[in-house]
Amino acid sequence: KKKKKKKKKKKKKKLMGIAEPNLLYIGNFTQNHKGSTPTTSAELMGRFKQWGFIVRSASSAKAKSRRMWDMVYLLLRYGAKGTIIIIDTYSTQNFYYAVFIGFLCRVKGLSYIPILHGGDLPCRWKHSPTLAKNYFGNALINIAPSNYLAELAAAQGYKVTVIPNGIDLSQYPLKIDRQETYTILWVRAFASIYQPQLALEVLQLLSDDYPEAKLIMVGPDKENLLTSCVQYGQEHNLEVSFTGKLSKAAWIARSQEASVFINTAKIDNTPVSVVEAMALGLPVVSAAVGGIPALISEGHNGLLVPSMSAKDFAQKIAAIWDKPSDAIDIAKNARATAEQFDWSVTKSLWLDLLLWDTKK
Repeated sequence: KKKKKKKKKKKKKKLMGIAEPNLLYIGNFTQNHKGSTPTTSAELMGRFKQWGFIVRSASSAKAKSRRMWDMVYLLLRYGAKGTIIIIDTYSTQNFYYAVFIGFLCRVKGLSYIPILHGGDLPCRWKHSPTLAKNYFGNALINIAPSNYLAELAAAQGYKVTVIPNGIDLSQYPLKIDRQETYTILWVRAFASIYQPQLALEVLQLLSDDYPEAKLIMVGPDKENLLTSCVQYGQEHNLEVSFTGKLSKAAWIARSQEASVFINTAKIDNTPVSVVEAMALGLPVVSAAVGGIPALISEGHNGLLVPSMSAKDFAQKIAAIWDKPSDAIDIAKNARATAEQFDWSVTKSLWLDLLLWDTKK
């Protein structure tokens, strides 16, 4: 009799040793509400699904109390042994949401991975040391999107690895020579932390030497600051375009009009908007706060402003406009930096962390 050949079973990749890659994602998924912007959480969740994970998430609710309930329900309903929980973690009020979810995970014996957001987390570690130690210290591992936050987390004794926020580089057409225009691009929400009026003050100073200078401001009105910004522009006869919230494709299209990108945030980590501007070949002039100096090297792939002075911002932008050859070098180097954030790179980092192949 002929021996029957045994069929070789295909070995599956496993998530933390479990064949079915179940993942719960606790974060902010409110991007579909009016006035909200696309979130890195929503983009990452979509990528997880593309990579074969079974993903459940919370929450898309706009009301904070409902959002918290959704998160707790998701964890209690679907949190099982072998399921990994990813928790977006910020330094503001949302920090307490994350801490509570982390506590429930520990009660249920579940592993969780915080993703560190916001350049102000070190202040949170300082002001809430016990909560921070219990939450971050008991995590399976903490994900930092920048070396800046990773180094600070490691100094606290927390296990941490770096996985940058990903972008799809193919969506960002590279434009190197932008010196035919004196237009500045600003892309953030109209919120006090991002200082939109500072960008207008910079334009006002530049208008004395560059009468054709313009400013494009893209973003939703988060704290009712848009009206005062519009009034400021009108009072000083500034050439400003307020676009409101735009889709990614729409603001990328508007970016082709600009020759400089300005980042006026008080606190920052590694903002995706800045990385996107670098991918487009836009020279970035940014406040030297948080993780920005770890992303931008002065004069190499952008320019840094150590103060929050409109005059200092204006001088840096003027330097770019006055030296087109330097601007071109900065644009090329900025694009090379942005290439490190492409999903082809970040995907392998995530899969190396969450998956391993059982092949011998």
